[in-house]
Amino acid sequence: MDSSIFSVSRDLLYLSGALTGIALGFVLSLLRKDLGIRSKNRRISVMLLFLSGALAAFAAALGVSRGAVFSDSGLFLAAGMCIPPCALAARFPRAAAYPLILAGGLLAVWLAFSYLRFPPADSGSAPPALIYGEGEGPFSIQTGGGRAPVLSIPDGLSSLEFRGVLISFDRHYPFVGGAGRGRISEIRRNGEVLYHDAGIGSPLLEACYSWLGANAENGSFGIRFQVMRAHVPFETIPRAGNIAVLFDRDTLLFAPSWQ
Repeated sequence: MDSSIFSVSRDLLYLSGALTGIALGFVLSLLRKDLGIRSKNRRISVMLLFLSGALAAFAAALGVSRGAVFSDSGLFLAAGMCIPPCALAARFPRAAAYPLILAGGLLAVWLAFSYLRFPPADSGSAPPALIYGEGEGPFSIQTGGGRAPVLSIPDGLSSLEFRGVLISFDRHYPFVGGAGRGRISEIRRNGEVLYHDAGIGSPLLEACYSWLGANAENGSFGIRFQVMRAHVPFETIPRAGNIAVLFDRDTLLFAPSWQ
């Protein structure tokens, strides 16, 4: 299944689980003895509304994926995990819904700071860095997809090392799963720091992901924080050629570029 189709189907399936949980919460609220007939009727109407939404989201997930979601049992397990908290939130709005909303807000802030503010690192995105050859003259480097200043590398260069950081989530995570984000965090020329990105290369960010175990070889909780280092192979690249620096699994790749 295509990654974009998978992500849409996944999120629709999770939405179906969440709406099912809310509908279940309203069913449980009907057990209260202090409810009048009018109040019960309102709750039944709302329950049917959310249940209809759950069925529509489930049908959309099947239609978008053409039934391929059935081949991944992990999706249904994760969708099922959405049901209990949403049911509790609907049944006990003060005791459960408010803490869930607060936790969701904090999680959104953390994701924005630690992941979403960095550019995508897939093949369809702009390279995190470009090295421009100047014929017989020096090299120049453009980082940050054109937002950072151009670095000029004078002659006498014997070593140029790039350090990149790539953050990725397992594809079963909603919204952010299956995609990687990152950028070049440091460039060293002959061992001297030429460029440093304090955003993605900050100790605070690395410590945060280290606490989650994301620095492990396979990552913990389906989250990976990879630090990649590689030297530019100048001896294999024409002096006047342009080079794109790309993320390639567990290392940085230097490929010819026509940009």
